[in-house]
Amino acid sequence: MDYKILAQKLVDHYQEDFPLESRPFESIANSLDTTEVEVMECLVKMQDMGIIGRVGPLFHAQKMGASTLAAIACPPERIEQVAEFINQFHEINHNYQREDELNLWFVVTAPDQKKLEEVVSRIETSCNVKVLKFPMLKAYKIDLSYRESIDWEAM
Repeated sequence: MDYKILAQKLVDHYQEDFPLESRPFESIANSLDTTEVEVMECLVKMQDMGIIGRVGPLFHAQKMGASTLAAIACPPERIEQVAEFINQFHEINHNYQREDELNLWFVVTAPDQKKLEEVVSRIETSCNVKVLKFPMLKAYKIDLSYRESIDWEAM
């Protein structure tokens, strides 16, 4: 199958209801009349091109433990060093820089609130920063599915 057609079908049909079975890519391939290898190669190529970030589940962290969005005001000259320190923790989901006083944002997800507080405390102590926590008070379902055609020329 043509790569662009396969990529579009994968984006259109498998952002939700991903098959939960021992060979999900084989199941996807069968439904799209292609091969498991072609599906996997297409997904890797889309990652390499920056079309998709990853293939994996989305978990509800609050149902599994504790989580919070966090932010710090980091001196710009220390941003790389502090981000690298924060990223060493398995409890950090992602970490990104923003253009504002609160310029480094990250999500902490831990098995329980005690472990979450331990990670935050270590960041504060080791980096000499104050971590502001923004725990989720109410969940809102936002459909983040990508439903438009991929602009292949822009890639």
